[in-house]
Amino acid sequence: MRANSLLTTAVVSCLLLSIPPASAHPASHLSGAADPPAAESSGTSVNIIHVNPLQIERDLRDYDTAIVFYYVDYCPVCAQLRPVYAKASYLLQQQQLDETLNGETSSTRRVLAAVNCGANARSCIRTGVTRVPLFKRFRNGGRISEVLRYPRVNAQMLLAAVNA
Repeated sequence: MRANSLLTTAVVSCLLLSIPPASAHPASHLSGAADPPAAESSGTSVNIIHVNPLQIERDLRDYDTAIVFYYVDYCPVCAQLRPVYAKASYLLQQQQLDETLNGETSSTRRVLAAVNCGANARSCIRTGVTRVPLFKRFRNGGRISEVLRYPRVNAQMLLAAVNA
C-alpha cells in the first residue's frame, strides 16, 4: 500500500512539474502565476489572499474559517472556476459589509484564499495536494476537510462552506 502511495506521489510530481507554466501559453487569458483568481471583467473588487502552501497554517491562523482554492494557470477547469471563486469572494465581502452596517458585528473572521500549485508544485505535493482544482476548508489555520469537487461548485456553495 505504501508503494502505491509513493508511486502516486511520483506520478503527480512528474505531472505538476512537467507541464510548462502559464507564461509558456501565450493564448492564456489568466493572470500571472503569482496572482490569485481575479474577478470577471465586471470591475468587482475581490479580496482573495494568496498563500504559500508550506506556510498555510501560519498565514491562515488569524481566520476562524478559510476556504483555499488550489489551482494551476494552465488548467482549463481551474480557469472555469476562477470567476466562480472571485464571485464567492465578492459575495463574502458584501455579506460582511451588510453585517457591519446592520450592527451585527461578527466575531468570526472568514476569508477565501488561493494557492497556485503551478508556481509552488513541490510545496503543494509536500502538503498533500495531488490534483487541481481542489478546495479545502481550514479552521484557525488547520485543515479540516476537502470541501467541494468540480463540477458542482458555485459561488453560493463556496459562501455556505466558508460560513459553516
